[in-house]
Amino acid sequence: MNGCDSSRFLVRWRAVNDNSQLVATYVDAVGTPGMQVTGNAGWMDLDQCHTPAFQLLENADGSTLTDVTITVQQYMPAP
Repeated sequence: MNGCDSSRFLVRWRAVNDNSQLVATYVDAVGTPGMQVTGNAGWMDLDQCHTPAFQLLENADGSTLTDVTITVQQYMPAP
């Protein structure tokens, strides 16, 4: 391994359009998705081996586009 599991990330996300529903997941280096959840907002606890991924579902109000705000906190081990 390349040490990608040596730190943790707290990823908080929210769709700006309150009517939007997203499928949120994480993918590894080769694109294999992890557990998926559906919602308007949420959080993920990841290591450096994974990347957050989102898919917009069809909305009841007909919109096909939304912004997603994302906040990332990185946690490193103490020296």
